[in-house]
Parts: sequence; C-alpha cells; structure tokens
Amino acid sequence: MAFHRHRHSLESGCDFTRHLHNGDPPQRAHDAGAEGQAVAGEPPFTWEQSAEDALRMKGFVGQTDWSLASMLFRWEQFNGMGYRLRGLPTPYLWSFSNIYDQGLFVADHVFDPQATSQQCGAAVLLKRLQSVA
Repeated sequence: MAFHRHRHSLESGCDFTRHLHNGDPPQRAHDAGAEGQAVAGEPPFTWEQSAEDALRMKGFVGQTDWSLASMLFRWEQFNGMGYRLRGLPTPYLWSFSNIYDQGLFVADHVFDPQATSQQCGAAVLLKRLQSVA
C-alpha cells in the first residue's frame, strides 16, 4: 500500500526497526502525547504491529477509496492539518516541488515560517515512484 510506504519513508527513513507512527524504536512504546494512545501491550513491538496500530489509530483500516485525492488527503491528515489552517501547502505532500517553498513545523506545535523541509513530500515521491514502475 503506497500510504504506509510514504509514511514509513518520512517518519523512519524506511527503517523497519522504527515505529510507523513517528520513527521511535519499537523497543519502547511510541510517544503517544501528540498521537493519541500507544500500541497496546508491552514492547518490543514488531514493525507490523506498530504499522497496524498507526493505521487503526488514524481510522484508515477498512477504507475502500484509495484514489489519488483520498490518499493525498489522508497523508496530510495523518501528519496534521496545521499547514492547511495557515493556508499553506504542506511540505508533507509538496516538499521538493514548485508548490512548496518554505515554512515548517520544526517540533510539535512549533512553526518556523523560514524553515524548509529537507524530506521529499508524499505527492512528489508518489509521482516519482509511478514514473519508474
């Protein structure tokens, strides 16, 4: 599923030893403060357990519409709607494109209008993956 591949890329650099939620190591529960509740049970968790928990937490399990528009919206929603509330294109989707220029949440609830994302956005990554498939 393209959804979790992108999330895995941004949050953990495609490292299967990290939580899909936020890149924390699975030897401990992820920091649930900004995310909601943590994975049920005792660590360490497998990548699959963590990924399923992250997707369930956001209500994506069982979704049937995986059109491009729905995927882009879900990716943005998964990361947070803070950019949308500021009227800005989210770097989570658009970094490395001509749509995104600057402005970045550098920590939870800390926005820096001068900072620039150094990670490829989901829409850009997906477009690239489609061109090599």
